Amino acid sequence: MNIFRKAAAQLGQWVSDLLGDQDKSSYWYSRGTYSGRVVTPETSMQSSAVMACVRLLSETEACLPIDLMQKTPGGRVEIPNHPVVDVLDFEPNPDMSAVDYRMAMMLSAALWGNCYSYKVRASDGRLLALWPFLPDRMKMARKNGQIWYGYQPQGGPIQEFAADEIFHPRTLSLDGMFGLSPVTLHRQGIGVALDAEELAGRFFGNDATPGLILEYPQKLSAPAKKDILESFNQAHEGIGNKFRAGIAEGGLTVKTITMPLKDAEFLETRKFQRSEIASIYRIPPHMIGDVDRSTSWGTGIEQMSIGFVTFTMLPWLTMLEKQFRRSLLTPAEKQKGFYFKHNVNALLRGDYKTRMEGYAIAIDRGVINPNEARGFEDLNPYKGGEKYRMPLNIGFADAAALPPEAAKLKLLEFARQAEEQKSQMDLLTFLQQKDKRVQ
Repeated sequence: MNIFRKAAAQLGQWVSDLLGDQDKSSYWYSRGTYSGRVVTPETSMQSSAVMACVRLLSETEACLPIDLMQKTPGGRVEIPNHPVVDVLDFEPNPDMSAVDYRMAMMLSAALWGNCYSYKVRASDGRLLALWPFLPDRMKMARKNGQIWYGYQPQGGPIQEFAADEIFHPRTLSLDGMFGLSPVTLHRQGIGVALDAEELAGRFFGNDATPGLILEYPQKLSAPAKKDILESFNQAHEGIGNKFRAGIAEGGLTVKTITMPLKDAEFLETRKFQRSEIASIYRIPPHMIGDVDRSTSWGTGIEQMSIGFVTFTMLPWLTMLEKQFRRSLLTPAEKQKGFYFKHNVNALLRGDYKTRMEGYAIAIDRGVINPNEARGFEDLNPYKGGEKYRMPLNIGFADAAALPPEAAKLKLLEFARQAEEQKSQMDLLTFLQQKDKRVQ
């Protein structure tokens, strides 16, 4: 029985609904490979490359602050102390911290393509908590034009939830309802990586010794063959039996089979699979330990970080921000122009010298004031640091359109600010010269 059926005719063959009585984990999330290995989201994490990719994605997203912003005629302002921000940034439920919840959410999305949470709301619609569900125990169905979710706890009956009770971010989707699992879609490549790791484990578990053939001059009976092989393996198989001496009797000769790991370019295969898995998640290979190849993500840590944020994290963060707004805000809050934004400044920070030079330029051009720059560095403000500065030879573009008296007052204000800055610079120069004389 297929897990998907064709939805409405106008959506065509690509759009399908999940049958309500079908356990999707038996079909979509658990599929075989050409090598015979069954690859699931859980078993895929046994691959070091998959684990490195999903860990990087989940930990990075979980560490970023989430701000609730509002579009106003005067610009964009941050909304502090909002219940949804408290849930997402501090405590989503009594059993989990925000980092625990958001890592679990991203891990589910990266492996299963879907993550589900039950929304607990107050009587006035305020969000109180988010409780995550295991994605392989969730079913989806469309009934009478409405999406319903069915969750089956371990050993319990299926519990039904309406669409507005479930928070459901999803990855790439054909129908906009059910996200496609990257692990299932790329199970062949992941399966090769797992097979290679198992081959390496079994090889070294056999004392890194290639296969052997025990050759006798005469024909042996089946029981004799079995006894000889068992006794030989028991004496020489495994790391603990390394370099143990043996005795060849009755004309026994031992022949070594060519080392398969070298002939099959085993190490190159493992390196290729690591790079291929990184490409599934758009992870720069050097960020999961593959440093043998050159990278096209830029030179220097800063440029690589910008590339990682732009090409890897931005699609994930945008998807989550849109789902936060769609599913967690009330209709009234949406009407007021509320929206969510991840603060990625920490990921884009350059080295100290570059940051200071950038702050100096922004302060001198009046883009930010000194206290705002100090805030970016988690430093306390100082009195007078809230004032904006500008070069003495630059004024406001609209100054020429002001009445003469108003323009005169503005020019006087520029002159006063310039005098203050000149006095400060004169004092600084005097102190520096004094220090040199003392030395």
